[in-house]
Amino acid sequence: VSPLNYFALSAFRIVVGLGIGLVGVVAPMYVSENSPQEQRGFLGTLFQLSLTLAIFLAYLFCYAMTFLPDSYNWRIMLGSTAVSALFVMVQSFLIPESNAWFVGERRAELSVNEDAFNSRESVDRQLTSKNTLPTPRYENGLVLLFSSRYLYAVGLGLMLSICLQLTGINAVIYYAPGIFKKAGIPHEKLATIGVGAWNFVTTLLAVFLVSFFRRRTILFTSMLFICVSDAVLGFINQFVHDEKLAAYSSLVCIFVFIAAFEGGIGPLYWVLINEVSRYRERPGDKETGVIDYSVGFANLMQYCLNLLLSATFPTAVNKLHLPVVYWVFAGLGILGTAYCAVFLPETSKMELAEEEQEGDNRDTETRFLKN
Repeated sequence: VSPLNYFALSAFRIVVGLGIGLVGVVAPMYVSENSPQEQRGFLGTLFQLSLTLAIFLAYLFCYAMTFLPDSYNWRIMLGSTAVSALFVMVQSFLIPESNAWFVGERRAELSVNEDAFNSRESVDRQLTSKNTLPTPRYENGLVLLFSSRYLYAVGLGLMLSICLQLTGINAVIYYAPGIFKKAGIPHEKLATIGVGAWNFVTTLLAVFLVSFFRRRTILFTSMLFICVSDAVLGFINQFVHDEKLAAYSSLVCIFVFIAAFEGGIGPLYWVLINEVSRYRERPGDKETGVIDYSVGFANLMQYCLNLLLSATFPTAVNKLHLPVVYWVFAGLGILGTAYCAVFLPETSKMELAEEEQEGDNRDTETRFLKN
């Protein structure tokens, strides 16, 4: 690969990453805003289900591409992603706007109309200029995000991101092929596809669990098995010297870890950050623009932590050795779980802030029209 092609490839990979990050913020938010309360958990976890299905299909496709010449098989792998991107882009023009967006815009319109009704000066300003209408929904959102009023949502977003990324899911999957090889399992590439299939199947578990159990129950059960799996993986790598026994024991822990992750925190993360961010303790607040910033900030944190883990994991393994790294993962999982146990509310029965204020908006509109 020439330097020019390498630069172009890297640049467009960055562009793709920005697009994926945007979808990662908007898609779960859109689902949360448009889902009825009783189906919000079920529909919210479908985002993670689609991710694991895409990963599994990518494993299959890339395995099939290995039978083609190396000179162009990687080009097909990269270029094929444009098909799904094009499908999503076309679909985005066909779906309706979010209910929460309409509620926010209607609230802003009613707020302006009330000001105009109560103040002759406001009426004069609106008559003389069409550009005086404010945009209150996003005004000062970033400043409000880090105020004490919304600090709990920011803190929960960070801790949920730690539970999602710094408990070792990517590291576990990264080391899975090597463990398969040590266990003497042939065709390690096919074994990796098996991991992708297990990843997808266990996500189906969460899709149904979230409809029958409380969010906190699922989260804490998931984190319990994740932390125990990390701790046991560290113990195996440190104290079990029989290579075959260590490999097979590690495989059991890996499959338990993946099941716990995809059956809990993996899909539940996307549901919780939107629910926590979109619920307000003060129904009278009109500073709703901060909600979207809060969701975006939580996603930014989890992507940053993902990048941090990817950049530091090989060095950490060399300096601290793999068992210690697994124990660090377990410790971070315990830290995040303890924080959520204290501060995370049970959100499955709460109403969205926009839903709570729809009635208030209708009352305000009625009063305005009568007067």
